[in-house]
Amino acid sequence: MLPSRCLPLFGATVRREAGELLTLNLLMLLASLPLITAPAAFVAGARISLDMAADRPRYLWRDFWRGFGAVVLRATGVALLLMLALLAAGWSTWIWAQMIAARPLAAAPASVSACVTLAIAAVGLRALILVAAERNARLGLWRRAALASLAAPGRSLAGLAAFAAAPGLTLLFYPLSVLPGLIMTFSLGTLAATIALRPADTARRAGRPSQTVEEETTP
Repeated sequence: MLPSRCLPLFGATVRREAGELLTLNLLMLLASLPLITAPAAFVAGARISLDMAADRPRYLWRDFWRGFGAVVLRATGVALLLMLALLAAGWSTWIWAQMIAARPLAAAPASVSACVTLAIAAVGLRALILVAAERNARLGLWRRAALASLAAPGRSLAGLAAFAAAPGLTLLFYPLSVLPGLIMTFSLGTLAATIALRPADTARRAGRPSQTVEEETTP
């Protein structure tokens, strides 16, 4: 039986899949080189992470690139909408923050705007995980992502923190962190975020080793 809680499942998956996580990290970096394809690389990595967490059989190279090609348009569209929303919310936060020195009362709307920015990031990340978990993730994607984030805000923040830890630690400890980042950092962050934010029905099916995500979501 696989662990049901996030941290034990993450630890068990890392111990079992350490070698494949190294390869997955390399694949994600290669697929992200054009930058515009980075969201699709993340979603393809999240698909592989779901299989790893559920201990499902996979052919890493083939399944990654097949998943990448299948989600590139949807993942890019979701990421572009997310970036526009984050830019608008982040700009609002910055404007209010500039006013705090002259008008201390501006701290209240600045805090609200910062919270909205954080919420948008959490919902957007969960939407990308839904694209990874479901073959038909268009219908009500943002609504379901928002409702799931509201239902489990702690898990949403934990997933966002896990996802942000990889680039954050790489930038914080640059240049010492470049080599670890190239080895495993991004696949670990993707795995942690995917386990934290995986849909509830996917978590309940985690004990089924013989099916892929695409097979399970086929009507």
